[in-house]
Amino acid sequence: MTNLDADGHAASYNHQNLDPTKNHDCDNSADSLCGDYARGFEGISVSSEAIDHGESQQEQAQNQLSAADVTKIVQQAQKSSSDPATTAINIFNGLGNNVSVTGDALRQGIKDSKVALDDASSALLANATSLTKNGSQVTINSARQTETNIAGVDVRIGATVKFTVGSEKGNPTLSNISGLGAKKGIWLDVQKVSVGPYNAGKAVFIQAGKGIIHKTVPIPLSD
Repeated sequence: MTNLDADGHAASYNHQNLDPTKNHDCDNSADSLCGDYARGFEGISVSSEAIDHGESQQEQAQNQLSAADVTKIVQQAQKSSSDPATTAINIFNGLGNNVSVTGDALRQGIKDSKVALDDASSALLANATSLTKNGSQVTINSARQTETNIAGVDVRIGATVKFTVGSEKGNPTLSNISGLGAKKGIWLDVQKVSVGPYNAGKAVFIQAGKGIIHKTVPIPLSD
């Protein structure tokens, strides 16, 4: 008879201890030491989920959001925001931890919510074909790379844009960005986008480049 340890690995067979450094996982084969167990030894049925093949557990299926789901998330995000840019970042936060949504459903949900986003966020989502979020990691896929101008700043949006959504010093922030570029003189890779106080109001701060070639460009938000 095969005894399994807490992780579902074979620990002994017919009272003979097995070497824990070797792989004795059940594989349902005829020569497997735990073949009898896998086939239901002594009438005990074992599901495939209970047999550890040494592989990682399957990832939980992503929750596919509808336009109606997005509308509710956008409206909730606006309630906790004081400006359109913060609303956009709160939308990313509020999507959930393991979700996906098509670009069409995302834009329709925002439209139905009757909530306006800032120009930078609108440009980011304008040509999206899909958005996925796993934990705080967001990936936005588009059909192609596009360029636009926002308040005098040229912005390049790659076919795939990735970032981490969160906050920094109390300010809503997108960090660890890849796939975004900004140009005010020369093209630089955008590293971070945040919302914070600026003069008498607020602005979206685009931080691009690294080291000595580094710029932080504020894009003022309208009142």
